Amino acid sequence: MAWFRPMTSGAGARLGPTDGLPRVRPRAAQPAPRLGRGDRARVLPTGFRGRGLPDATPARETYGASDLELPGSFRRFFRLLLPTLVLLVAMSIASEVRRQRPPALSVQLRNDLIRARALADSCTAALAEAEASFRAYNAHVDSLHDAVRGYESLHPAGVPADSYSSYLAAFDSYNVAAAGWQARADSLRASWAACKEVIERHNALADSARRMMEQ
Repeated sequence: MAWFRPMTSGAGARLGPTDGLPRVRPRAAQPAPRLGRGDRARVLPTGFRGRGLPDATPARETYGASDLELPGSFRRFFRLLLPTLVLLVAMSIASEVRRQRPPALSVQLRNDLIRARALADSCTAALAEAEASFRAYNAHVDSLHDAVRGYESLHPAGVPADSYSSYLAAFDSYNVAAAGWQARADSLRASWAACKEVIERHNALADSARRMMEQ
């Protein structure tokens, strides 16, 4: 509070710090307002508040929309994890769909079947060519044999002298051809056996694939 410099009035009286200021009358005490029935219904119990005394009933905490937000690190983790979860669900659905489909051939069985089919086709073609060649050679041997028998049937006593040289040439050609006939026949027989084994292997693989598809 500031103090005023002492002054003297006309009567020579000294003024104090509050002299010369308008006086303010204290207000009368106001009675406490009464609460109506509706006002009582709106009053919430907050407990007694006093110096050094805690509230009898602590205030209830309230949460807003901002308080329910996830932390930033958790949101980043969830964004990283979401594609993985979607991929796992898609893989699970695809696996279930594949399980309900008829079982497909295994890669190994399919490759074996393809190779066996190619080998069987090649063997069959080679065998057909070898058989055609052998049949032609066999027909040539038969023709030489028929030529020899033709010379021998010219006369009951034997081959005439004027045809004897031709007879000997046909006879020698037949003997040479007959000597190679057995080797060619054995080669064709071996090729046929090998080709049969290849075809049987292909048929076994085909049966296995058919049974697998029917399961």
